[in-house]
Amino acid sequence: GTAILPGVEAAPAIEEMDSFMYQTAGHALIPTLAECAGLPLYRQPIRGSAVQMGMDYSAPRAAGADGNSGNSGTGESGAQANGAADEVEDLLVLLQTVLADHPGVRGVSVGAIASDYQRVRVESVCARLGLTALAYCWRQDQAELLDRMLAAGVDAVLCKVACLGLSPRKHLGRSLAEVRETLQSLNAQFGCHVCGEGGEYETMTRWCPLFKKRLELLQTSAHVLDEGGGFAPVAVLRVGEARALPVDAAERDLWPAIKRKPATPLLAPVGGSGAAVAAAGAGSLWVIAGARPQPLQAAAVEGAVEASSHAVGCWLSVSVSVASADSQGADSQADGGARAALAITAALAAASEHLRARGSRGLSDALILKLYLAEMSHYAPVNAAFTAALVGCAPAARAAVALPLAAAGAQLRLEVLARRAPRASQLGASGLAALAPAPRAHKRVLHVQSVSEWAPRMIGPYAQAAWVAAPLERGGNSGRGGSDGSGEEDEAEVPPTLCCMAGAIGLYPPLMTLAEGGAAAQTAQALANVDAVLDAIGRSPADALSTTLFTALSPALPPGAQSAKGCLQATEQVSAWASAACAPSGRPPPLAATLRVQTLPMNALAEVLVETLGLDAGGAGAGETHAPAAAPADWRWREWTEVLPLCLSPGGGPASGNLEGSPGGGRAELVLRALWREASDPAHSAPLGLIQLVGYVVWRPARAAGDEPAPRAAP
Repeated sequence: GTAILPGVEAAPAIEEMDSFMYQTAGHALIPTLAECAGLPLYRQPIRGSAVQMGMDYSAPRAAGADGNSGNSGTGESGAQANGAADEVEDLLVLLQTVLADHPGVRGVSVGAIASDYQRVRVESVCARLGLTALAYCWRQDQAELLDRMLAAGVDAVLCKVACLGLSPRKHLGRSLAEVRETLQSLNAQFGCHVCGEGGEYETMTRWCPLFKKRLELLQTSAHVLDEGGGFAPVAVLRVGEARALPVDAAERDLWPAIKRKPATPLLAPVGGSGAAVAAAGAGSLWVIAGARPQPLQAAAVEGAVEASSHAVGCWLSVSVSVASADSQGADSQADGGARAALAITAALAAASEHLRARGSRGLSDALILKLYLAEMSHYAPVNAAFTAALVGCAPAARAAVALPLAAAGAQLRLEVLARRAPRASQLGASGLAALAPAPRAHKRVLHVQSVSEWAPRMIGPYAQAAWVAAPLERGGNSGRGGSDGSGEEDEAEVPPTLCCMAGAIGLYPPLMTLAEGGAAAQTAQALANVDAVLDAIGRSPADALSTTLFTALSPALPPGAQSAKGCLQATEQVSAWASAACAPSGRPPPLAATLRVQTLPMNALAEVLVETLGLDAGGAGAGETHAPAAAPADWRWREWTEVLPLCLSPGGGPASGNLEGSPGGGRAELVLRALWREASDPAHSAPLGLIQLVGYVVWRPARAAGDEPAPRAAP
């Protein structure tokens, strides 16, 4: 069940104010609403103002604190500017008072549907107080949400209107049920938000299933604040008297059936059985991770940390390995977790040092961090240390899996992909200028920490998605109009940019629990979560550049009883998802790999990692649709694959993670797979551009004599 928490409201110092954060229309009725709800009321005057008006919010730092959060929406230090405090901090003070009287409070409910502005600020306050933000309306279809609220018995009236088509004298004081058709008509004509997310109207609730009494409004009248040129007047509802009326017990206890979001259905298989799909279907590459890795080379830096970095144009890649500490005898779980926490702290510090040495802002420029652990049981302390080490950094996407690193003498490995602002010397005629976004491109993230029905929340400094947003520029000769001899200057062609998404497991978002039904069901739910995130950033599955599916051994079965069935079923789901997304445009499916690992977070059976390459179209609002921001039509895609044998193994196969066992030995192969872009118009981009190169080490068990195919010769 859900615990009912005390009602809170930041009381304004004046009757009506244009607050960016709080609804103040009808605030005088809040005490009566508290009586209807039967809950204690806590109020706090709004003393601050909207200091930070950007989409990000930086909490005020303590006096003398140093560092750069990278999140400030105004360039001011924290939530203060010229001594003025942000109104968001008034909510912090209010909740501190509530927690002092009610230490059992665990969460704060926020009604945001499409407002990142409000959600981000409530999440900031909750994070500092150890509370969970509950945003169950977040990114729901507004027309469906309005109907669900009405069906649940919510009776709310309009207490403020500020929209073309809403009349103060005709619509103020009317219930949502009475104006439903009007709102739908305004949405069809002008794109108005039917739930008022664009500020079209505000409401006051007279009754809902949580109330113990019903609110009655008497002596109401319309008060116009702004005539709005006669087209869209702004007006509020004045209430002369408000009463809380008792209701019958039968009505109070009559709860409508709660309509939960149904389980995500499995995707229809695409051609043939799972084995056929895994072998050759829809661009899939079948790889078994678990082959015995080679020992690490001697550490290149002081201590047990080995790090390396590479730079190509604006892109930076850093890899860090932390060797296992020498220990005597078996270690307790606590000792192992503590060492792993120290290891990730050292790895992040080494990665940041390498990034800064190459001219970036450190981990704030990272798009994705891939974390490989020797023991997933160490995930909790590692995650806590990870969060502490990245305080003040702009969030990045993240994926975490467990691999048999212990055989190589390592306890964890960290891989970071980051982007820095390019220098002029890197933007010559070599083709890098055509492939890289413009110099003023910047990093954007989608970081939702609230529990909702939309997608799983991200707790800590990692985001659902991080991407490079190209700037909007006009003029010059880079647009199509200026290059065809017409002399016309058109809007510059904005290049597609890379988006890295966090690893998605099959969590049912409202409850944050894994989907039931095995690997296939979890993969289908994970892909539904991916779809939700892509829609929020204005992209679509058709923009997918690559998919990596991690499948884990089932914790319910002993190692010897594991089979490939779950892996094949999960792979089939990803193949069906990619094929369905790309079929309408005729674009080839993205690069795809299935990797079997030891363990995944929360003992999940599957985790999907997706990268997209598309146009930065911004996010569509909740209940809105957008055209897929796919890559330009003149791009052509070509895949190239080559398998190079590395060595032959005279002994047994991999010690762990093997599907069927390999008593006859086998062979390790390096599989390289490339995706190229061929542009039909050399004037706008490089004639041939490498988009992505993927490499895996594959263990292939030996079969009967003469049954092993000879390796292909490299071209």
